[in-house]
Parts: sequence; structure tokens; C-alpha cells
Amino acid sequence: MGSTPQKILHKHIPSLSHINSDIWMRVPEKTTSSYGDRRPDTIFMRTICKSRCEKRSEVGEMLKMMLFSIVGLMLLVGFLGCRGNNETQPIADSPDISANLPPIAPPDFGTARSFQLENLAGDLVSLNDYQTQVVAINFWATWCNPCRKEIPDLVRIQNKYRERGVTVLGLSRDVLNQNGQLMKNEEAVQSFVKEFKINYPVLWDIEDVYNEHYGAIGMPTTIILDRSHRIRFRHTGIIDLVTLDAEITMLLNEPW
Repeated sequence: MGSTPQKILHKHIPSLSHINSDIWMRVPEKTTSSYGDRRPDTIFMRTICKSRCEKRSEVGEMLKMMLFSIVGLMLLVGFLGCRGNNETQPIADSPDISANLPPIAPPDFGTARSFQLENLAGDLVSLNDYQTQVVAINFWATWCNPCRKEIPDLVRIQNKYRERGVTVLGLSRDVLNQNGQLMKNEEAVQSFVKEFKINYPVLWDIEDVYNEHYGAIGMPTTIILDRSHRIRFRHTGIIDLVTLDAEITMLLNEPW
């Protein structure tokens, strides 16, 4: 008794207590619902729901307009792009799909010439000693910074494929020319081999195989031979481990 609509709603919906009292004047004191109970807050609640629904409808219309605008813009850009792509492009500008393939050596590289060089122990080692094996010939020097970065990967390759018939041969260019005589820089090379834990044969390139056989123009240079000792791959500069591994795997899987 004595309850007003404002008091009832304030009891059930405290957050509405700030609403201007002018609104309450438009709410009948007694409103009977279809259920027969007296709910003086019914009209006000319907008014609030209607207002919210109208706002949601407006927001929905705005979102539809924005969506249509974006779709229209995308269609326009696609249309203009297709027109541009219809123009004939010169062959030189076309992407070269072979750029990511391993660099297969030209046929005129032919079969590698054999050589015979001393190893660090003074024993003679010949390329022919590794018949039927895949051989990676690496020209390097202790003073070559790129060589220092590359050699750890060669060590990994030797570890991984030794049992499958792969040999890395390191041909050292640490040869000093003193008064017309070629001298080996043994101290520097021995120290280098120990530091990098080189696990493959290291030979002294006294015969200048680097220039005489392969005409190399920079270091490091890596020549990869298949089991028949034909030159299949040639790299000047650092060769990354992924490429080296892929090329050797390919040669191992070839029939011969």
C-alpha cells in the first residue's frame, strides 16, 4: 500500500532511480497485465525495450551500409587489378620458377680431373681413392672469414653421411710463397683443424688444384661430385647447410 511505480521499480531495478520524474508522470498508477496481476511498471519497461530495439535496429542498418561499402570497394579494386594484369608482360620480367632449385652444373663440367696431394700427416691422398663415393671438395683457408662460418656445416655433413659413402675433402690454400718456394702454413692449419674439430681429410693444395682444375675465383668454393665423379654442383661463397644436404641426398639417391 502506498507504493508508487517509481518505488516499485527502484526496488527491483535500482539503477533506474536517476531517471527523470517526468517519465513517471506518463506511467499509469495501475496497469493490469494479461495475467491479471497489477504491474504498474509494465508500460515503462515496454517503453525502455522499444527504445533499445530501435537503437539496435539503427546500429544494424549502419553495419549493413558499411559492409556493402567495403564489398563494393573490394570489387572495384579487383576489377581494376584484373584489367592491369591483362597487359602483356615481357618474358624477362616473368618469375623464374627454377630459382629455388639446386644449381645443376652444366654438362661441359664433365668428369673431375684426379689429383694427388699431401694430407696433414704427409701422406699422399688421391681423388681416385674415393671412387664410388659422393665427394664434396671444399677450397678454404684459415684467413678466410666465410670459410670459418661454413666449415662447421661441412663437419655436420661428414658426420651425417660418412656411413652412406660421402666424403668431404678440405683443400687448404694456406700455402706461403717464400722466395719462389711454396711453404705450408702448418701451424695455422693444425690449430684451425683442432679448433673446429674437422673430421674429414685436409689436404695441402700445393699443386694449385684450385686454379688449374676448377678455375675458382673466390673462397670458399665447393665442388660436389656424384659417385661417378662427374661435377654436378659448384658453389662460390658460403653454401648453406640445407642446400648442401639436399644436393648430397639427391646424388645418393641417384642410380649409377
